[in-house]
Amino acid sequence: IYSRIFDLIVDRINEFTMQPEQTEIALNPLSHISLLDIFGFENFDINRFEQLCINYTNEKLHYKFVVDNFNQIHDEYIEEGVDLFDFKLVDNSETLHLLEGTNGVIDTLNEQCLLPKGNDLSFVFTLKKSRIDCPKLISKKLHHPHEFGVDHFTGCVHYDARSFVQTNQEKLPDDLLECAAGSTNALIKDELRKLLSSRDAQSEVTKASKKRKKETNKTVLHKFQRQLKGLLSAMDGTRTRYIRCIKANANMIPKLTDHANTMKQLECSGLMTALIISKESYPQKLGYEFIVTRYSCLMRDNGLNEAIAGMELQERVRYVLAKWLKPMSKKNRDGTRTMPFACGKTKVFFKPGAQDRLEHLRLQFFERSSRTIQSWFRMVAARKALSLRKGSMYRVQSFCRMALVRLRLEKQSFAATNISAWIRCRLAVSKFVTQRESAIVIQSTFRRWKDESVLERMKRSALIAQAAVRMALIRIEIRRQHAAATIISCCWRCYSSQRKFSREIAAREIHKQWHCHSKAEVEAERQQQPKATDSKTFQNIEQSSQDFDQECQNFIETGLNLDVKSPNAANLALLKRVQEMEEKDRLRDEQMKEMQLTFKSRVADL
Repeated sequence: IYSRIFDLIVDRINEFTMQPEQTEIALNPLSHISLLDIFGFENFDINRFEQLCINYTNEKLHYKFVVDNFNQIHDEYIEEGVDLFDFKLVDNSETLHLLEGTNGVIDTLNEQCLLPKGNDLSFVFTLKKSRIDCPKLISKKLHHPHEFGVDHFTGCVHYDARSFVQTNQEKLPDDLLECAAGSTNALIKDELRKLLSSRDAQSEVTKASKKRKKETNKTVLHKFQRQLKGLLSAMDGTRTRYIRCIKANANMIPKLTDHANTMKQLECSGLMTALIISKESYPQKLGYEFIVTRYSCLMRDNGLNEAIAGMELQERVRYVLAKWLKPMSKKNRDGTRTMPFACGKTKVFFKPGAQDRLEHLRLQFFERSSRTIQSWFRMVAARKALSLRKGSMYRVQSFCRMALVRLRLEKQSFAATNISAWIRCRLAVSKFVTQRESAIVIQSTFRRWKDESVLERMKRSALIAQAAVRMALIRIEIRRQHAAATIISCCWRCYSSQRKFSREIAAREIHKQWHCHSKAEVEAERQQQPKATDSKTFQNIEQSSQDFDQECQNFIETGLNLDVKSPNAANLALLKRVQEMEEKDRLRDEQMKEMQLTFKSRVADL
């Protein structure tokens, strides 16, 4: 269930994250970057079937690592005729042949799974018997009947073969699959039904062919081997880079390294062997023509040129390299020296650091040459600066002489200017005194005349202002009296009208009472109260007239006692009325003046 669901999730993720199928992409597939996290090499006290599969995978990947990194170098060394390093240190093809070759571990284990009485002891016995001459298979007398050893590239591993045959047989009962296929989970149900249908198809093919080889396809190792082969074929079409991950300590503590565990990991990963081979090999290479072209600057020594004169290209390169790289050579016991380079047919191979020394010598030559050029350039620059300084000094001296002469001339000119200025000053002072006295006389006469004219104008203005003020006060008084007379006449007319109106109302009231009652009733009422009613009515009318006369008298007195300077509300109202009447009079006077002017202009025109 886990395997099928895992494959389904991976397929779904790839389906939704892959690029859409377009024509250009189909014709030119895009490149891809893949990351493979491989198993670590395992060697425990008791190693089971799982450790065999993991170590087998590491052997295959190590073989690919060797092919990618060392086989090309191996072939190139053979082609150039250079002495080889011990290639057996990294070559694990013999171990792979033991694991997956004919009558190997995988083949023998699959055969035992097909036999009716196949078991683990028979598997170990058959393996040791068929591969007794293989040095990679370890068979000791103290081994148990179910124990065998394999010499891997990282070391010897002893396997306990108990349960190997049972684990390798992938026997899952069909009735269990059918029961699980009836699950309520739609995902599990569909996947297991697909598995049942594929099993049925394989069983029919097996019954039709009746071949024994078809049965081996059902073993775990066969499926594992097929998947590993597919992985390696996919890696062959890529450019592979290898990254070795080392676990510093088992407790996951930062800045702490367990050296024993780290060295064990380096040995198990095969990295120590690869480092030893890299140290013994020649990682850098250059052609003969390139060496002569690039390092020709080092051959300009007269003694070296005489020594290599007449030599062929390879001999000349070998001679100069032996002279340049002699400090890096190693002295052997027999007195000979091992040079850090090897000359092939078309190329020269260098050990680590040899080409760096050549580059260092070349840089030293360039530094010496650059120092020579710099010293010559500094000499020319110093001479040019010296000449410039001399010219500047001559110009400074001439300027100083000119400045001294000019200073002396300026002093003489300043003295002459002072003398002439003093004479002109005395003449100007006497002239100025005369002009100032004349100006004082003129100014005093002008100021007196100006003050007298201003005084006359002020007097006339004061008389005009006084006349205007008196006229305005008289007008205000006349208008106040006119307004008071108007108010008195209005009050008197109002009083007369009200009194007349009150009498008419009283007469109408008496007339109404007289006509509304019968004569008998009137007579009776008169007999009962002949004098009280009439007297009371006339008293009310008389009292109303007296009250109205008193109010009119108060209003008239208020108007007569009007004071323009008092700021109460009544005075302000009357004063406002007077001002409005004055404004109307002024406007009417202006209109009359305009009409008079218009009339005069027309008469003049006529």
